[in-house]
Formats: sequence, C-alpha cells, structure tokens
Amino acid sequence: KAVGGSEVIFNGAYDNVWGLTCTGPGGTTGVSYIYGEATPPPPPKCFIAGTKVLLADGTSKSIEEINIGDTLLGENGSANEVLGFLHHPKAKSPIYGFNGEKPFATEDHPFMTLDGWKSVNPDLTHISDPNLQVGTLKVGDVIVRENGLLKINLIEIGELENNSMVYNFIVGGNHTYYANGYLVSDYFNHKD
Repeated sequence: KAVGGSEVIFNGAYDNVWGLTCTGPGGTTGVSYIYGEATPPPPPKCFIAGTKVLLADGTSKSIEEINIGDTLLGENGSANEVLGFLHHPKAKSPIYGFNGEKPFATEDHPFMTLDGWKSVNPDLTHISDPNLQVGTLKVGDVIVRENGLLKINLIEIGELENNSMVYNFIVGGNHTYYANGYLVSDYFNHKD
C-alpha cells in the first residue's frame, strides 16, 4: 500500500507503527516511522557513528556510511540486504562497550551470546521488540564475534552526548549483522 509516495514495508511492534521506505530524487533514502497518538515511539537500539559494520564481501564500513541495498554479513555467513535504516539524534544516555573498548552501543541493543540474545537493559529491548527473547548481558557472558567468542570481563560505560546521532538497520535474511565484530540484531528482529 502506498502512503504519500512511500511503500509500507512492515508493521512494527506496536499496532500503530508503520515503517515506510522513503524515496526521493536520489532513489531510496531510508525508513520513516508513523506513530499513532496513543503509541510511544519504540526506544532506539542503536550504535554510535564510527561503529564498523561487516559487509558480506568481507570489507567493512562505518555504520553511518551503510546504504539501503548494501549486503551485510549475518549469522552463519548469511548475506542480509539492508532494507531500511534508522538514523536519528538521541538524548543524553549511557552507551556500552566491552573489555576496555570504547563504548559504542545503546543499553537496549541485543548481542548474541552462547545463551541467546542479551542486552544491558532487556526490559527496554522488549519495548521495541516484544517477540525477541532477550536476557541480561553481564560480566561472564560469552558474546559471539565474527572471528570467534569473547568472554565479557568488563562492561565499559560511557555517555552519549545530547542529540548525538545513532544508527541501526532493518535487514532481510535472518535479521542479523556484525557491529564492531559482534553479532547483533537489526531493529525489528522477530526471531524467537
């Protein structure tokens, strides 16, 4: 169904949330969201600028350079096409990293562990994706990386400056991709 020249590509986690591919003079440019008045927008499970995303061809790009149509490497070697993206400013909030690395992820972004999907704040994750089973990510968990596994010895906490841009995608295939080498979920990953 077309709405204002855009194509509806999915119905989100809330009854009144619709994702739209927006097209302009340069072609497809992204995804917009329409929220019903009674429906709060889902929290953004995202990454900061500079986060490296692994493409299916083995190269990587900074997350802010990824375009619709790019093909990302996903779980089990899958090639997952970027169907839409969510790029937006976020209010001042905590961000996280692991084992001494610079924090890069919002607290609600799910990471694949040996025990399934986990995030620092699974209650917040559940708001934007109630069908994804998510546990609490903590020291001692083992996270799946592109080149093996990593045991979390320390969770680094940083602070996102007010109105800093954050980024995520909607990808096809199995709804996964690698961010800074970690296997992560896309924006609406409805796998159980």
